[in-house]
Amino acid sequence: MNILLITQVYPDEKGTKTIRSSSVCHYWTKEWVKMGHQVHVIYLYPQYSTILHKIAEFCPNYIAQFTNGTLTKRLNHSLSYELDGVSIHKIPMYKPIPKIRYSKGIINGLIDEIKSYLSQGNIFPDIILGHFDNPVLEVASKCKFIFNVPFAFVLHGYPSDIKRLYPNSYKAFISVPLK
Repeated sequence: MNILLITQVYPDEKGTKTIRSSSVCHYWTKEWVKMGHQVHVIYLYPQYSTILHKIAEFCPNYIAQFTNGTLTKRLNHSLSYELDGVSIHKIPMYKPIPKIRYSKGIINGLIDEIKSYLSQGNIFPDIILGHFDNPVLEVASKCKFIFNVPFAFVLHGYPSDIKRLYPNSYKAFISVPLK
């Protein structure tokens, strides 16, 4: 099975200093690889104003509590790497400050890059899994229709955030049947 995981927290490429990344997603993906599945991760890497990244260099844990994990360095381009047999494509996405919704332009750009990455690699997902809410819920939900595959989502108990971020569309994102 071709599994596509879209997340905004994932272990970074070797040599990159990460603050509060998630090893849980990588545990799942490497176990799926061991089971014989093809696993591709789209790691939507959050970036903020330059000053926030500078503050993160000096107060990393303080900044991380607002960002769900921040790197002290900004990423200017997408990159691909592999960890334990899992293919990861890391895409930077910008918004000025944490806790706000990403713009439609950023969302559309992310979707375009995901389509391009999968097309270039001749990758056809059988299922899309989403982890975290903003912007993963919106991006993965739209990709479900583009690729016409089932979609499942992990939410860590923040329904009020989803309602705040997507007041007019959250029901459509979370109530779409798997297929």
